[in-house]
Amino acid sequence: MYGLDVNFLKDRAIAASPGAVAKAKAPTRKVTLTELVPLIGGVAGGLLVVAIAGGWWGYQQLQIQQINEQLIVLDGQITALQQQNQRIQQLNTEIEVARRQTNGLAQVFARIFPWSAIIEDVRVRIPTGLQLRSFRVSEADGAAAQPNPDGTMPSTMPSVTLDGYADSYGAVNVFSVSLQRSAFFDGNTVRITEAEQIADPHTITAATTADGEGGGNVTIDLPQVVRYSITGNIRDLTTLSSDELITQLRNKQNLGSVIRLETLRERGLLDQ
Repeated sequence: MYGLDVNFLKDRAIAASPGAVAKAKAPTRKVTLTELVPLIGGVAGGLLVVAIAGGWWGYQQLQIQQINEQLIVLDGQITALQQQNQRIQQLNTEIEVARRQTNGLAQVFARIFPWSAIIEDVRVRIPTGLQLRSFRVSEADGAAAQPNPDGTMPSTMPSVTLDGYADSYGAVNVFSVSLQRSAFFDGNTVRITEAEQIADPHTITAATTADGEGGGNVTIDLPQVVRYSITGNIRDLTTLSSDELITQLRNKQNLGSVIRLETLRERGLLDQ
């Protein structure tokens, strides 16, 4: 036998839910470019901020690197300058030592005793009626010098002894006082160590004639004289200014010493 199957569902529509039907019927809405501009602007702004921040950070890192490099260069320069400064200080010390030595030598050279000027100074101070027979110089032994009773040390300057004859004690006193005022003598040390009236050691003999006949020799007696001795120390010429010393030497016609002192002063090696 034959059976007949009939499908009654083939042409039957499938019943959909109301929501699905409504969704299917709703129209689709398209987003326009104008509506996307704010979104695009926000994203672009955010990216720009990030880019600026990244660029600023990179710039700062570059600046820090350059500053560090400059610091390294400056440290090297500072080290070199410190070494140069130390060298300069060393050279300044050496220059100062050399200047002191030069000035010391110049002072010694400038204060070498101008004996010709000293003798000339003594000569012009000799008063009338006084004769100078000898001029003796004694060097002081500073190493063997013993303190004075008052505790002071004796002078280490040369001592001068002047001997001779004078017509009177007054002439000897005048000579002594004049030497005390000399710029070349220490006035406090000038004193008369001897003054004695004696017969004049000089003799005068004259030939005589009597009534046309040859006569003998006659010795003329001379007045008594004063034998004197004056001593005094040479002044420490370092106590004189160069101007005063030059003036004194020029007055005594000691031009060699004057030229020497003026040359030292012009070169800055001698104080005023």
